[in-house]
Amino acid sequence: MTFTVTLTELSFFLIAIGLLALVVYLIPAIIQLRQTLKTVQELSEESRKVLKDTIPVINKVKGQLDGIGDTIEKFKTVGKRLPDIANIAAAQVKKPLVVAAGLAGGIIYAIKSLKRTKT
Repeated sequence: MTFTVTLTELSFFLIAIGLLALVVYLIPAIIQLRQTLKTVQELSEESRKVLKDTIPVINKVKGQLDGIGDTIEKFKTVGKRLPDIANIAAAQVKKPLVVAAGLAGGIIYAIKSLKRTKT
């Protein structure tokens, strides 16, 4: 019993064995890739859930930041007006103090003058 094999048949046989070895070699990699893709899908689903929960919080914080911006603008306006307010307050305080100081100076001068005339 003799087997006669042509070069073409031998080539196909070797190619088939090579493909079989390649498939056997790639099976663990394909299994690992499948598990990795499943984990990525689960992570993606959890990320969507987290995003659904965080988007309202982000919008609320954004609204509060807008309110803070308005408050900061009001502080800027008050800060710009503060020198004028300080000048008005100083003028209102200064006028009675000048009058009081003048009055006190006059009283002191009068008392000194009275003491001089008695002696």
